[in-house]
Amino acid sequence: MPLQIPHKSIISKKRISGKKREVLLYFSDGEGEYLVGERREILKKSDLMEEAKEAINELIEGPKGRLTRTLPPRTKLLGLQIEEGGVAKVDFNKALSSDHPGGSSAEIMTLYSIVNSLNLNFPQIKCVQILIRGKAVESLAGHLSLRTPVSPNPDLIKGMKKRSDVGAGIDEAQHEDFAVCRLIRKLV
Repeated sequence: MPLQIPHKSIISKKRISGKKREVLLYFSDGEGEYLVGERREILKKSDLMEEAKEAINELIEGPKGRLTRTLPPRTKLLGLQIEEGGVAKVDFNKALSSDHPGGSSAEIMTLYSIVNSLNLNFPQIKCVQILIRGKAVESLAGHLSLRTPVSPNPDLIKGMKKRSDVGAGIDEAQHEDFAVCRLIRKLV
């Protein structure tokens, strides 16, 4: 009996199906007041930057459930670099800003959807610098300064205790990370 070679699509499916890693991506609640986590699976990779890129691309895809999209649908990730000290520089196309619906609440949800999704899934990322087409911008929609790296804000996550609360779920190392990001903002 001759050797049967599997169909090409079966081989490519096997190559694609690797180990997965679960991440929690943050989208807006229906009122636009809080971020709510939605679980996703991304391919587990040996490179932190590649996993972070995949998480951002999933964020751009939008929520699968009843949550509200935080990034405009035509947004594209152009690049992501993680610098010494844990500053992630995340570069988007112009649609992140030009297609943004505007308003301070929507801008807060967009910014912290990105920052919290990266920091809380990849603790090596301490803060995030948003770039549009490779350049730092003043803001996305005129309300929040993006000239310097932004620290995560877990207080915006629905159900998470406030940092000021006792036992807020944020350990000392994360408090130190926030302090480092604040120092970077002052120096820039």
